[in-house]
Amino acid sequence: MSIDRPGITFQNLVALLERTFSSKEATVESPKFVRDQDTGQRREFDILISVKSGAHLMTTAIECKDQKRPVGVPQIESFANKCERNHVGHRVVVSSSGFHPTARIKAQALAISCMEVREAEHFDWLAISAFWEHRRRFDPIEVKCGFGPGDFPVGKFKLFDESLGELSLQHFLNAIQSALPPDDDPQTDAGPLQRQVAFSNRMHAIDETEVRRAVLEATALVTYWIETKPVPFQLHSYVGDGVDYAIASADLEVGGVKGKIVMARGENQSVSVSWTKVQ
Repeated sequence: MSIDRPGITFQNLVALLERTFSSKEATVESPKFVRDQDTGQRREFDILISVKSGAHLMTTAIECKDQKRPVGVPQIESFANKCERNHVGHRVVVSSSGFHPTARIKAQALAISCMEVREAEHFDWLAISAFWEHRRRFDPIEVKCGFGPGDFPVGKFKLFDESLGELSLQHFLNAIQSALPPDDDPQTDAGPLQRQVAFSNRMHAIDETEVRRAVLEATALVTYWIETKPVPFQLHSYVGDGVDYAIASADLEVGGVKGKIVMARGENQSVSVSWTKVQ
């Protein structure tokens, strides 16, 4: 069982925002471990953004501070030293509780940008307070296979693709999601829906005798319900160093893939929308 480290949720939020705002050429890694130039030991950066320009690699390190007290001078100096010894060009500290005035002065002297992520109650440009998510809930799925005359598997068998990669239940579930019509009536009281789904990819079965047999057809009778529920936005402002973004984000599952949708409004009043897969 994995246990989240203190501040990891805040770090993930900042990493998501940076992925949203970064150019397509940028690589955003969180966390990122590098080899210390002095000790040879691994050093951890909360977020490291890399952009290759010709033969040069430009890096930005971001330190995320999710704590009750404002960030102080010692934390600024410690981060500056870590960046200096590992040749990081651009440096940013993001805080959920602000900065001491002396920390801002020290950060300016050390060429460190100070950013803040604050919770917001509402945005006047956001006309809705939640998304309505429609999700399919399936009964147990049984895949039925057809074989050639006299070529039936012996006992239990497993299914494989052409490269002999074993096909999991998730593979069939993804194929079913793609095959189902996108215009199902999203009513929670509509009762179960049934669809016959045929799988088009070529498959083979390997049975208890280790014999490989071609699957001529594979189908499933799928029974499922449509669940509808509101997914509220989380509202934040991302400010500092000449940047002022209003952020509305929500957790969504699209085609069985979990992610976040982010709407950001900057000082030019335009709103950008992006969806990012959650790792």
